[in-house]
Order: sequence, then C-alpha cells, then structure tokens
Amino acid sequence: MTRKRATRSWSCSAGARAARSLSIAAGLAFALIPATARSDPDFDTPDPGLVVIPARCAQFWTIPGGVESPAAWDQLMSFATCTQDTTVGWVDDTSELPGLVAAMHLALVPSIQMWVAGIDHGPTRIKLVAAYHLALAHADLIVRARRSIAATSPTQARVLRDRLEPMLSRSAYIAWVMFSAIGRAAADDPDVPSDVVSRGMIASSRSYAAALAKSFSLGTDDDESVRLAAP
Repeated sequence: MTRKRATRSWSCSAGARAARSLSIAAGLAFALIPATARSDPDFDTPDPGLVVIPARCAQFWTIPGGVESPAAWDQLMSFATCTQDTTVGWVDDTSELPGLVAAMHLALVPSIQMWVAGIDHGPTRIKLVAAYHLALAHADLIVRARRSIAATSPTQARVLRDRLEPMLSRSAYIAWVMFSAIGRAAADDPDVPSDVVSRGMIASSRSYAAALAKSFSLGTDDDESVRLAAP
C-alpha cells in the first residue's frame, strides 16, 4: 500500500513539474517581443491584433463537432502552425537589424498565443506538440534572420552577421529552454506519449537543444536555468 501511494504521488508530481516547466518556458516567449518592433519607423511591422488567414489555413479555422470535440486542440495546433510567419527580410545595413529581429518576433505573436494556450490547457499530447512548435518557431527565426542578410561583399556580410548574432541570443535561449524542457518532461513524466511522432519530436528536441547550447554557449539541459525555465 505504501509503495503504491508513493509511486502514484511521484508520478503526479513529475507530471506537474513537467507541465509547469513547459508553461513557464512558454511564458518567456512573450518577453522576446521588443518594444522597438512597434516604434521603429523604418520597418514595416505587422499588427498582432490583425491576422490575415492564408487560404491554405482556412481548413483549420472551423472545428468539426464544436470546441468540445476531441479534434478541437488538434485543429488549433494545426491552425497555429499553418499561420506561423515564415518571412525572410532583406537587410543590407546594420541600422536595419534591430527592426528586422523585432518585426520577426512580433509576427510570431498570434501563433505563440495559440501554442501557449495548448501548453497551459491542453492534454499531455497537445502540450508536447505546442511546446515543440513554439521552440521550433524561435529556432526558425534565427535561420530566417540570418538569411535576411543581403550583403554585396564578404566584408559587409561579416559585419552584418557579427552585429546580428547577439540580437538572436534571446530567441536561441527560449528555443533551448523549450527544447530542453521537452526532453526533461519526456524523462520525468510517464504520461508523455510514446507514439512514433511524439518520440520523433522528443529526439529532435534533444538534438536541437544540444546544437543551440553549442552554438550560443548556453550550457546543458542539466543546468538550473532549464530546470526552472528562467533566465
């Protein structure tokens, strides 16, 4: 009797810790939206309150069976991913870099809001999906920002890249924290799904976390910063 109660208590506690870690890490994503994104007169920043729905995403706008349907969370996650901004800019002057990064952060807000809702309120499988795509979006932001450099010479490209990299550290950090939290949740929470897709996301998360830690000198997923999901 005592052993069973202890096991059940540990499982519930582990699941709660994993969910809390994902929720706190997801909340950090909102801190990555610089105020300059709203005030930079030289960069066209989107208004997160006005979202244009691409035609290809319309299929996810309605939920068969209503919001209480088992498919509701899947539809929301599909919609968030489908409408995720994937814009690549064009920057050939260092003065334009802050506006570029700020605009990219701001454009992710609508999708981030849906992913955070999934992490906070969805079932375990949805928490995993939402956390993975939120992390992946920030990792993708790094790639898109680097691709936005439009240099006419190797020297100019190096200058732009050197100035850009420190501006990407916050995106790298939140992606690393989220990917690491997924790996820890999979290890700590027995309720984390073990299907092929989920195992693929977990393995990918661990690989991304390791790569980001190496590229941005972020440490390891055993660090206390990952454990608490706080900078």
